Amino acid sequence: MNSPEAKVDSIVTRDEARKLFWDAGLDYETVLTQANLQKLCDFLDEASSKEEEKCNAATKNGLGLYYWKRTIRKTAVPLKSITHSGPVCFIQASGCYFERRECISFNGGLDDSEEHKWIGFCGDADQYNASIVTGAFKEWVEWVKRREAEDPTRTLLSALAKLSKHLSPIPPEGRADAIRVHSIPDDGFFSQTIEGLTENETKALSKFIKEAKR
Repeated sequence: MNSPEAKVDSIVTRDEARKLFWDAGLDYETVLTQANLQKLCDFLDEASSKEEEKCNAATKNGLGLYYWKRTIRKTAVPLKSITHSGPVCFIQASGCYFERRECISFNGGLDDSEEHKWIGFCGDADQYNASIVTGAFKEWVEWVKRREAEDPTRTLLSALAKLSKHLSPIPPEGRADAIRVHSIPDDGFFSQTIEGLTENETKALSKFIKEAKR
């Protein structure tokens, strides 16, 4: 059901939405929390409500045809563990003539690299109706970025999660924290060797390492 008012140049495509997530330096491990996923549902439901109002106003009889109605919030939960394959989170939604279809799915890959992970956007929807979801997803990504930038602890935890993938295994004996901290080089190492590290995360890591080495 395409809207006659759809503007192609304003639509966020599925590929653009995926790129926004990865370009922001986000990752499943730190972003897919219960609170963040429920906030994503807030953005999705708000976008759906606006679309419903627009469609009803266009028909002037309150019977406009709109695709999305609401998310099924109980599906917006992270799994207990993030595996290398299969869904990590599968958010479903209902529409004006269907129930429980894919809205957004976060899927694992063959390894931890972002190119092997897949974010799916409502595979049954056409481009315009998918854009309602991807537009809300874009707003959510920008919200997550602002939230992480405003929370030093959250930024540091995100950075450490990415850094941990680049450290050698720690032997069971000895102090693990000391081995980790003192085996990490100083400034300049992070942004060059850790893919996806944001500017705020780089600063947080540098500060953390300097303080830990005192």
